[in-house]
Amino acid sequence: MLLGAAAVVTACGGWIDLEPAGSGGQASAAGSSGDAGTGGSSDAQSDPFKMLVLTTALEYRHDSITDCQRMLSDLGQTPDDQLPVGAKPGSRFTIHVATDDLADFTPTGLKDYGMLFWCPATGDVFSDNPRVESAATAMAALRDYVEGGGAWGGVHSATDFEKTGNFPWYTDTLVGGYLQSFDADGTPGTVQVEPGYVDHPVMRGVPPTWSVRDEWFRMNRDVGEQPGFQIVSRLVSDSRPAVWIKELGAGNRGRMFYTIRGHAPAVYREAEFRQLVLNGILWATRRLEQ
Repeated sequence: MLLGAAAVVTACGGWIDLEPAGSGGQASAAGSSGDAGTGGSSDAQSDPFKMLVLTTALEYRHDSITDCQRMLSDLGQTPDDQLPVGAKPGSRFTIHVATDDLADFTPTGLKDYGMLFWCPATGDVFSDNPRVESAATAMAALRDYVEGGGAWGGVHSATDFEKTGNFPWYTDTLVGGYLQSFDADGTPGTVQVEPGYVDHPVMRGVPPTWSVRDEWFRMNRDVGEQPGFQIVSRLVSDSRPAVWIKELGAGNRGRMFYTIRGHAPAVYREAEFRQLVLNGILWATRRLEQ
């Protein structure tokens, strides 16, 4: 099963609110009474949840930010009969876009979110952002949320983020490294699933070999050699990691999912990419297991 794309975009107060096809409401609005976050729980989940999406770009601002939001809004309304095999029925979510001042990044502000997701955000958004009232509070809230059993996901420039060393937990523990160089956008590449991960939930319904174009990121180190990280797929040309995951925190209650792909708007319309991201979201929130 591969997912198509459909969404309506409307401007609202300087932010982009998205209305998924057939949802009957804006995805960035607070969820209905049936919405529930994981609250840091590692138990299997099936109820609808809310996702907090970070798009703040203090450095390069990708044209694909709204395309990423649109994709997430659509994926959040996937009907049960189109979910990957083994997914918990009712695994839907709505998105809320975080403000540049990171006001939601407090223990209270994050407790009702089932997942945090970085849509091509860039720069020292937590550690050197003049709009943030307390960098220490925001950084601690993110760390405690994930290590306490929360889910985190990111695409592309989620590793072109906090590269100056002022938030080492993010670069070392959460994502495993940071962007060092990249191939020009539109460079052809073939992504191949690593042995042992063909049947992993993150790759469910995604081709084991996948030839596409992108601005291929290269990290400052081999993330696969960092503690706890699992490389799900690599770029065939030079074996650089392309998709990776990790369980972290006490009892490995928290989960993260990341892919280096996602530079151009067209990537977010690829059915295979959308399937990969949906799988990653459902796996990280424990709604899709082996």
